[in-house]
Amino acid sequence: MQVATRLRKAILQAAISGQLTEQRAADGDARDLLAAIRREKARRVRAGELKKERPLPPVDEAEVPFALPENWCWARLGDISLKLHYGFTASAAPHGNAKLLRITDIQNNRVMWPNVPFCTVTEKGLTDYGLHNRDIVIARTGGTIGKSYIVRNLDETSVFASYLIRVIPSELVSEEYLKIFMESPLYWQQLEDKSQGTGQPNVNGKALSNLILPLPTISEQHRIVEFVHGITSEIEKLEHDEQKLAVLESEFPERMRAALLQAAMCGELTKRAVGDGDARDLLAAIQREKKRLVKEKKLKKEKPLPPIAAEEVPFDIPENWCWCRLGSVTTYAQPKEKVPNGELHGNLWVLDMEEIEKGTGRILMMKKGKDKEIAGERIAFHAGDILYSKLRPYLKKVALAPQDGACTTELVPFRGIGNIDARYLLWFMRSPYVTNTVNAATYGVKMPRAGKETIVNLYFPLPPLAEQRRIVARLEELLPLCGELGERG
Repeated sequence: MQVATRLRKAILQAAISGQLTEQRAADGDARDLLAAIRREKARRVRAGELKKERPLPPVDEAEVPFALPENWCWARLGDISLKLHYGFTASAAPHGNAKLLRITDIQNNRVMWPNVPFCTVTEKGLTDYGLHNRDIVIARTGGTIGKSYIVRNLDETSVFASYLIRVIPSELVSEEYLKIFMESPLYWQQLEDKSQGTGQPNVNGKALSNLILPLPTISEQHRIVEFVHGITSEIEKLEHDEQKLAVLESEFPERMRAALLQAAMCGELTKRAVGDGDARDLLAAIQREKKRLVKEKKLKKEKPLPPIAAEEVPFDIPENWCWCRLGSVTTYAQPKEKVPNGELHGNLWVLDMEEIEKGTGRILMMKKGKDKEIAGERIAFHAGDILYSKLRPYLKKVALAPQDGACTTELVPFRGIGNIDARYLLWFMRSPYVTNTVNAATYGVKMPRAGKETIVNLYFPLPPLAEQRRIVARLEELLPLCGELGERG
């Protein structure tokens, strides 16, 4: 539980137990206040303004959860209310002669009255269910059971719906003090004890009438309200700050992963070694290897990619590294091998998109074709291939194939040519540079995809092979620590 929430509960509990305000002899005794409320209710019954109700049982000593100041007393909610009853049953409509306040219209102790629907009510209905300032309505069912709202500044004819219970406080008590009680731990604990049902919990009017509450004198009620309202704004600021901190904490592991990957691609996680050589020599060797494979018809000849423009490189890299296009050193653009339908229903591993975890690229399960329903075309991949999801690339579903198999056409299997470490290529494809560049160039609104031209034209920072391996080792040492940070959060 966050500090602000604990602080709010502690303050509300202290407020209703008399620990936040001074008890003054001049205030009198709350027992006299309770007697005056009873006399006022009796007078209204005689005048026909209220129906006579069965008296509520006095608060038993066994019910009392804590001690009160001497001039306070315990009372039941029904004792200090003129009326407590269910709302009006009607369907919401765009037009009518009264607004119909529902549970869903009450959000964060506020009602957006312009958005509250209408209903049609008879004159008697308006008399029985018409809302007035100072009324308190309480949700009696569902996930928001117990939520309360004080009606203030009402300027339209309005009634309250049947899933709400209205409390009309005596004019001799502060409705704002009652609201403080209705947010206190004592209120919620009693409500939990008295609510009925599990699938759809609810509380009835009788149970609400019997809730016990600490009753101070009216003067002290006003002092409590002033104190609590004064400190509430500070608690709300603290809550806001804690919410921002919680967001930062939840995002920190992912931000740290992104920072590590970016640092790795810039050569900032590893040191240069004299024996590494120069990546330009490696690039030349890759180009020779590619020509050989084309000549032997193991690769198809591809259209030359644009040269690297020095002013367009996305970040600085070490001197013995070099830039190249991803398509010039990998098989991404090469035709993919379709798997015959007959082979898909045997022991061949068949991988679908949902079996790759978003963000991490972890393969969640490995099912043979005979153990799953297969619809549509599949393409072959081989152990050591990078499997890149061109569909919704922001999900970062990029995996390294541990064995041969077949996959959906939304995954693109490819590998480096020559001496490119497969795991270095994997981490590059998960790096912020790739994610951001590809996401900015996807096509399709509902199902965005990465185009082949976007991927093959990515700028690829090529280190010497030995440093590629050191980068992989360093990332595999540091990245799990980010996961541990997330688990601690």
